[in-house]
Amino acid sequence: MFLGRMVAMQQKVFFSWQADTDSRTGRNFVTDVLERACKRLGSNPDLEEATRDLSVDSDTKGVPGQAPIVDTIFRKIDEASVYVADVTFVAKRIDGRPSPNPNVLIEYGWALKSRGYEKVITLMNTAYGEPSDLTLPFNMKHVLHPIQYHLEEGASSEEKNKVRDQLVKVLEKAIGRSLGSSPETVVSVQPFPEKEPAHGARGPARFRDWGESIGFDNALGAGEHQEIFLTDNTPMWLRVMPTSALNKIWSVPELLSILGEGSTSLSPFIRGRSGYSVLRAEDGVGTFVRAGDNDSVALAVALVFETGEIWAINTTLLPYARKKLFQVDIEKNYTNALEEYTAFLSKLGIEGPYRWIAGMDGTKGRTLSYPPPPNRGFVGDGPVCAASQIIVEGVYDPQLQTPFQSLLPFYKKIFEKCGEVRPEYLKQS
Repeated sequence: MFLGRMVAMQQKVFFSWQADTDSRTGRNFVTDVLERACKRLGSNPDLEEATRDLSVDSDTKGVPGQAPIVDTIFRKIDEASVYVADVTFVAKRIDGRPSPNPNVLIEYGWALKSRGYEKVITLMNTAYGEPSDLTLPFNMKHVLHPIQYHLEEGASSEEKNKVRDQLVKVLEKAIGRSLGSSPETVVSVQPFPEKEPAHGARGPARFRDWGESIGFDNALGAGEHQEIFLTDNTPMWLRVMPTSALNKIWSVPELLSILGEGSTSLSPFIRGRSGYSVLRAEDGVGTFVRAGDNDSVALAVALVFETGEIWAINTTLLPYARKKLFQVDIEKNYTNALEEYTAFLSKLGIEGPYRWIAGMDGTKGRTLSYPPPPNRGFVGDGPVCAASQIIVEGVYDPQLQTPFQSLLPFYKKIFEKCGEVRPEYLKQS
């Protein structure tokens, strides 16, 4: 029980809950998930001793008498090792945008001040609304979006068990990372050393300078080892990498061997092209699509670096579309690529969650083209994009979400930069 200050050997996870939604998919469900995550974490032999005694705390649990609720909650947050908040949308603001429970928001703000971002974890049930820059409160927009799960009211026991098991694994990792940043433990998580964009590439889309080759054609025939150059056309790109440092480097021969196994592909970042060639570079290997037969110019490339990062570039879709942004084609390209590239990283032994960075150049002045509502014809051009460049980054956890769900904030950002909200009738999951 929670009485007075914590003893040194005990760690507390404080949970700010809301009672506005069905407790079977809200408060009680998440409490059960947290208890299970703490139990799994507490039995992990790799953790320091200080993190072995974990329990979930909330509101005035364990405090005798008529304790002042607000003071007790704030004190418990101050003394907690990790703070978890349910920021599911349950209310509406004056302007009509959704909002989490106001009491939870107050406790969340206190936790940020008291414990810092490293100790704060948020989650939400997306059955009541999706997180985005438009919907999240101002102090949540610039940090990692909440951990998401989806459970409708009246969900079957089978569905709840499935989501529960997935969420337990995700929260186990998240709580473990927060505990690892605690000064009383020796566990530290180093960020992944992502590759820097080329200095002479005039933007973050490319990993090579203008005029610099991306590598050599790895064809086996004599005299066919061409040096390959990516076109200067307007690019769209996707980068996929681990969320933390691996302390491992794969040699080029190792990567070539894995690429040649055939069980997992690493296709260039382009749909509808069946033929592609293998690329070998000083710092990694990959695949590319030529602009023409025996041409040294590539239209698209996907390269996995020795560090375990995949960087893919497409320079054909946007130039082909001219002054358009075709929503369906864009979303299919990115969704398929994220699924394929994370499968390749898994083949390397790199398990999720994975960090991704998605971007497009040359978007300003293009009209956004997307399907009309059901049973309605499309009239006129779509909205015009006002941004020259669109970049969004996020985290994809295959245990909790689909590639599309992970990339949805990027797809919504495209609509936002064109002055519209992505319609609900379009694919959402």
